[in-house]
Amino acid sequence: MTGVFTKIKDNPIFKSDPDKVVRNCILPQYKRTMVEVLDDFIAVKFYSSLARDGTVKTHRHYHYTQGGKLIKVLGNADEITLEGARILLKKLISNGHINGVVAPKNTLASVFKIYCEYNAFAEKTLRKLRFRFQSRLKCVSDKDIGKITKKEIMQILDPIYKNRKFALLKDLFYFIRSLFRFARDRGISDNLLFCDTQLKNLYKIPKSGGYSYISANVDLRLLIKYIMSYPYQIGVKNALIFGLLTGLRSSNVRNLTYEHLKIDDDGEYYLLFPQDENKVKANGDEYLGLPKEVGEWLESIKTKSPLSFVNTEGNVLSEATLVKALSQYLML
Repeated sequence: MTGVFTKIKDNPIFKSDPDKVVRNCILPQYKRTMVEVLDDFIAVKFYSSLARDGTVKTHRHYHYTQGGKLIKVLGNADEITLEGARILLKKLISNGHINGVVAPKNTLASVFKIYCEYNAFAEKTLRKLRFRFQSRLKCVSDKDIGKITKKEIMQILDPIYKNRKFALLKDLFYFIRSLFRFARDRGISDNLLFCDTQLKNLYKIPKSGGYSYISANVDLRLLIKYIMSYPYQIGVKNALIFGLLTGLRSSNVRNLTYEHLKIDDDGEYYLLFPQDENKVKANGDEYLGLPKEVGEWLESIKTKSPLSFVNTEGNVLSEATLVKALSQYLML
């Protein structure tokens, strides 16, 4: 390996899979040892050794670091994860095995916990907030909220903006801002990060040009996986499945009844939407052919209700219900 060596933290994969980056890192030919600080307390040290067969082996170990100095070995990076090293360090600090080190009291995670306790959130909202925190803010969750920098937060927000996930960007920005405002108002921290910042001053978000759509196969697979593992109302899950299979308007899916489902003389399934139910009346009755498997599936989930998909009270699903069901997918 020659040329300029790329730091581990500069590798774009590091945020999503730090262990892969660390374990695949090989020392440049011109170096026998190297140390890189990964966060406030963890560094990884590399060194090479020559085996009997003449091959060069790279060793990797996580260390507790302070002020750029390696204090204590935490483990072999080929055997433990970076998160495992952090957990071990917490235990060592809490048990007093590392003198002169005090674990941060007002971590972002502890602030988030208090934030949830002092706000009367519904259980569904709490689940959404916890998911958002764990999926997006875990990398700074153990840091003292007073020491979190703008650069660290922007490193979380920038990739979301570059991927054009503007709805997620807005939600996450306002969530982060509310956490820092909460910490400020309760006297927990004087870190004013984003407390009075407007999103428009950080990013130029284009106006919506219409309905969103999926353009990449990987996103489609993710949507399918999300819908098929949807853990809540079965009526909502089935409505999402049917919408994905047919591409019908939300109103057609939510108001679908078994009167719409027909079988022709050849045993083929189709849907019949009468003229008076259609958005464009001039088109008359509209027909939609269905694969046999889809028709049989609709019949197999039939209940006492005339509706194909119902809420917990047996009534028509609301538009807001389906929107909320898909909101978690947007957070992925």
